[in-house]
Amino acid sequence: MPRTACEHRRLAFPQLAADQRTAALKLAASRALLSEGGRWIARWQDDVAQVWLVDAAVLADVDPAATLVPESGLRPPPATPEATRLLAMREGVEGQVWREGRLFASRWWPSAPDAASWGRFLRSASLTADDVTPPPVETLPLASSPWGRADDRLRWSATQLERAFWRSLGLLAGLLLGWQVVATAVWAIAARWQDAELDRVRGESMPLIEAREQAEAAQARMAAYVDLSNTPVDHVLIGDLKRGLPADARLLAWNRDAGGLRVEVQSATTDPRVFVQAFREHPVLADIVANPSEAGRIVLEVDLDAPAATSPEAAP
Repeated sequence: MPRTACEHRRLAFPQLAADQRTAALKLAASRALLSEGGRWIARWQDDVAQVWLVDAAVLADVDPAATLVPESGLRPPPATPEATRLLAMREGVEGQVWREGRLFASRWWPSAPDAASWGRFLRSASLTADDVTPPPVETLPLASSPWGRADDRLRWSATQLERAFWRSLGLLAGLLLGWQVVATAVWAIAARWQDAELDRVRGESMPLIEAREQAEAAQARMAAYVDLSNTPVDHVLIGDLKRGLPADARLLAWNRDAGGLRVEVQSATTDPRVFVQAFREHPVLADIVANPSEAGRIVLEVDLDAPAATSPEAAP
């Protein structure tokens, strides 16, 4: 803030403990504000607070979250602890009185003061005004940082805190969203890698699976061949059946499946007992069942799965 927009106050708190000075400064500086909505800037020098009051009208175009620094605080202090000087500001000049290395009094003029104005300023600082000739105006560059110690109040304003809160909230939301996006991407990449690895393993194991399936199919065929070799052959059963039937009997139908035999016979003899008695000693046909049918036909049925010892004549 340029010196022309500020009014200087010097507030001393020698009787207060260091941890109580901040609250006292806030109370005293707020009471000394030039208008409602104004702001104050403070720089500490031991137990003395150098305060610059800024009118609200000056702050109309200033960001409420901006940190204000007085122009006087950026002008380097004098080389000696006791000094009286005039400094050129951006606008006008500032008179300063320094005692024991601390700013004791400050006043701004639009131009270099005359002897009378300078004398009144010295007397207000409790200095003798025997020699009221104003010193030459010094031109000093702005320092990179202000002298003194920043006030111990909260550095951020309410607007700054609100902005920081929303920015932190946005940053947190961004981090959570970013973590979710990264986790989803990692999951998708891992799933694709697993799918590719599974496809590779399937491709490598497919010949083994096909070979196993072929071996199982061959084993099943061999088992069927073995089971078939343990059952009577049809032409043997036909021969045995023909030998046991009456002489006039004629074979009309032969139906053989995995577990049974069904034979249809044409004969003048229709007594079922004749056919049952004819095969009672046969190792396979001993359990034959004879059922008369129409027109002198006899239906013979045998359960081939029934346990029975195979005779040499019935073997393949």
